[in-house]
Amino acid sequence: MAENDDVYETNIMSVNNNLWTEETEQILCRKADYSKCMARLCTSTGEYYQQHRTYLLVPAAALSWGLTIFGIIATYLGNSTISEPLIILINGLINFIIATFTTVAEKSQAGSKVELFQQLSRDYYCLANDVGQELVKSPETRPAATNFMKNTDIRYRDLEKSTPPIPRNVVTSFIKREQLNLGWDKMYKPDILSTLIPTCELIWIRPVEENIGEMLGRTRPEQGSVVGEGGIITDIL
Repeated sequence: MAENDDVYETNIMSVNNNLWTEETEQILCRKADYSKCMARLCTSTGEYYQQHRTYLLVPAAALSWGLTIFGIIATYLGNSTISEPLIILINGLINFIIATFTTVAEKSQAGSKVELFQQLSRDYYCLANDVGQELVKSPETRPAATNFMKNTDIRYRDLEKSTPPIPRNVVTSFIKREQLNLGWDKMYKPDILSTLIPTCELIWIRPVEENIGEMLGRTRPEQGSVVGEGGIITDIL
């Protein structure tokens, strides 16, 4: 009998793990919205670093081309028109400016950050699409709810850990731009895009019947009183 009871309890637990509830779907919707917001934010961050990299490399390239043209003109005119010390001075000054631009571009690692944020954007979008595809299905055709939630949470946490800090000005401009979209107010937003809210507001609200039951269960009759019908405490005269 004990073995049969263990098997029965195991089957009940496996069935409960496979069940999809409204709370489960809401949690997954929150994760999917977080992923969509982070995917678009990573795209904006990649564009920001690409623009930053362009602002550094384009002037360096333009100065390099100008230096080459200046060398050709100086060679054509000869030393009689442009003195050799002046040519050396101009070449040294322009090469110093070019080296400064390229060094700053390399130290900022803008190129590698562009590739990183583009890959993170694709991964966040992939996670959001996977969740959305499962929620579209009927609960009977979905995988086990507990396993799917666990895998989704692990994937999202791994992406969060691999996401570098995002500049505040990028976040601010992103929020101003996205606020113009109609669905922005309806979406769940990650902490980086939302205002701080008390954690107590996230606590699951119990049904009224359950709260009443807990209140009655905690009520203890005082000394000199008795519990009458309907759980009403009456004093003993």
